[in-house]
Amino acid sequence: MKGIVISVALLLVGLSGASAQSLADVAEKEKERREARGSTKVETYDESTLAARRRAMPPSRRPTDVPAAGTEPASTAEPSEEGEEGLDVQGIEEEDPTQTQAYWRDRKAGIDRRIADIEAQLNEPGFASDPDNLLRRNQLERQLEQAGADLAALQAEARSQGIPPGWVR
Repeated sequence: MKGIVISVALLLVGLSGASAQSLADVAEKEKERREARGSTKVETYDESTLAARRRAMPPSRRPTDVPAAGTEPASTAEPSEEGEEGLDVQGIEEEDPTQTQAYWRDRKAGIDRRIADIEAQLNEPGFASDPDNLLRRNQLERQLEQAGADLAALQAEARSQGIPPGWVR
């Protein structure tokens, strides 16, 4: 026991003798290191820089635009006044409205509203206990199942188009 106490005391004495660098010392060394390395240009990005890079990139092809192996593309659309498909006169790619978060959130919100309305009707006080509502209850349950299937189909469609899952959660 005495050996442990003595070793801990020696360890503490040894640690207290070691001096820590001050923040000013560390900052000074970092400044010297950067000066020795030389000045390097730091590139910053803003909207105009990103827009210029987008114009320089070729338009990407979505998975739905890729023809099946051994087949010709079904689309024989003639180039419009826009030039290449999906590009306007200035070469900026037009945004597909079905590839936006708002589009997918709105579609999911519509299905969620349908489900909430049906559940609200099913949970009305006295609705379940009234025998006269049996036919209506069965219809609402089928509609609820269909709305659930619509939600699953929407999620599968989004997944197949490469839409981030968070847009349809």
